[in-house]
Amino acid sequence: MPNPARLARLQEKEFKARCRRWGLKPGFVKLIEDDFTRNAEMDALMKRADVLLINNKAFSTDLNQNLLYKFLDLKEGARIVSLKSFVPDNWKISEANTYDPRNLIPTRRKEYFSGSVSWTDAGGEWFVATKTDVHIRAFAEKSE
Repeated sequence: MPNPARLARLQEKEFKARCRRWGLKPGFVKLIEDDFTRNAEMDALMKRADVLLINNKAFSTDLNQNLLYKFLDLKEGARIVSLKSFVPDNWKISEANTYDPRNLIPTRRKEYFSGSVSWTDAGGEWFVATKTDVHIRAFAEKSE
């Protein structure tokens, strides 16, 4: 989308300026203006990532579901930081959902408070998921 892409370019300039001001060396930054669910370069980057930051609060259910399947390719221990959880609160591994990708990303709910973020004065939630097969392996061993 052209407007969010334009805003991202402005944010990149601001990010670089702040890093210089604070003496930080963030490394290489590259913006990709494309559909990230269909971009081969993005797929390759996600496979190497240690942390993914996903501002998915306004994403559709379908888009969040597509991302969930992309997470299958993440390396063990990669973290996903998001504004909307990819795993329902009451999710449990069962025989019926053994192969569901949500079993690979146990998620912790966090809280932010009023005035602590730039996009709203209200508080809210954010989530940290970690790609791991530990829980599904334990379930499989218990089921044997």
